[in-house]
Amino acid sequence: MRYIALTIFSLIMMAALSVPASSAQEWPDGIDDAPALNWDGTSRLTIALLGIDRRPADDAPRGMARADVIIIASLYPEQATLSLMHVPRDLFMPLNPTDPLSEMVRVNTLMRHGEQLQPGYGVDWLVGTLADNLQIAIDRYVLVDFEAFIALIDALGGLEISTGYPIYDPEFPDMNYGYDPFVLPAGDHVLSGYDALRFARTRRQDNDYVRGARQMQVLESIHAQLTRTNALPRLLRATPDLLRSLRDNVQTDIALADIAQIAYTAVLIPPENIITGTLSREYTMSTFTRNGQRVNTPHPNLIPALMSDIFGADYWMSSSVP
Repeated sequence: MRYIALTIFSLIMMAALSVPASSAQEWPDGIDDAPALNWDGTSRLTIALLGIDRRPADDAPRGMARADVIIIASLYPEQATLSLMHVPRDLFMPLNPTDPLSEMVRVNTLMRHGEQLQPGYGVDWLVGTLADNLQIAIDRYVLVDFEAFIALIDALGGLEISTGYPIYDPEFPDMNYGYDPFVLPAGDHVLSGYDALRFARTRRQDNDYVRGARQMQVLESIHAQLTRTNALPRLLRATPDLLRSLRDNVQTDIALADIAQIAYTAVLIPPENIITGTLSREYTMSTFTRNGQRVNTPHPNLIPALMSDIFGADYWMSSSVP
């Protein structure tokens, strides 16, 4: 997992709280083009949080980037819960989970696969494949890239992180496909946006599953910082300029007015009711792709138990959102 999409989602939500509906014209053109979300504010709302591996110099279409962060976030106000599940980028999923002979595609290339089928269709293809394989209704998505993550963490005032072990990655990739070694001693830190990105992306000394655990640590830190009274004013002051500068770095099908409603609801969820998990190795099985590559894919007989543990027994029920 390359960086934490939920950070962006959380910051955008909190930023939206500063904008009354009558002030929509103050926001940059093109940012609020999404259709209205007919959500009752109490039923389950599930959002795919996607982080793409796109650097400043990349000129390829956004849909051709790899979706190296995939988190399924489900807000359930009626039960006062917020559930988050990390989907490792290296897993493979069948394009048709009901067909044992279906083509298998690596999760972080699903968006590119859909984009090649039809320009502009990549995100829908990714979200649909996730929903089919995990048997959960996904209502909306938020997609961000490197620059958005860095800018929004900086607007928050940095990321407060505590690590019980040192991190040493001498070959961490920089923003221009070179190297920028990342060294972080054990202890408490306030990381800049760039260093928070590196903390979330590095996996040289461990693996994608351990890195996923670090991402959940980041989520908890973000939630704690966003609920502090001194963090919100700083973020709100920076919001208009942020949205103008990041309009090419954030993509979502959630309208600003709906983001505000989601934000207000989400911040009322108590920390003890935030449930996190990952689609870890014990819930996968080994199989082969059509070209003979041995890969791991979600185990259809084990996934329901994992989904119930994270999202609740009724995770499979359709959302009320059309």
